[in-house]
Amino acid sequence: MLSAVAYINNTNDRLRPFRTIMKDYNLCTLFSPTATEININNIAEVYFTESISLEKLIDFNLKAPINIRVKPDEDGYIAESVNLPLYGCAATRNDAIEMLKREIESLYNDLSEDDNFTDDWLRVKRYLQSLIEA
Repeated sequence: MLSAVAYINNTNDRLRPFRTIMKDYNLCTLFSPTATEININNIAEVYFTESISLEKLIDFNLKAPINIRVKPDEDGYIAESVNLPLYGCAATRNDAIEMLKREIESLYNDLSEDDNFTDDWLRVKRYLQSLIEA
């Protein structure tokens, strides 16, 4: 699914997020819980985010998909996990996704070594163990 985020200057000159849902590449509707009309001249920045479900990592199969988002960046693309504190950056979209897959596998391998982690990291470990076929 392709969606977009537009940052719009409000009357206080702060940037506030507004989400768009793209029905196609040429037509989108901006909406906000607090605004009914948006002055197009106030749009400061718009970037598109693609939602993807990873079905497989590089060296591991998955029991269930891992949801990620991919968005353009000044230097290329950023792929970020929705449920893990991980991301991958690269010049191309596919390379950013591959980098994120490597990061997920690296974290899984590191956490698999022992259980001497904080409760937060142990939750991440259990989450990864529930997704990755060892």
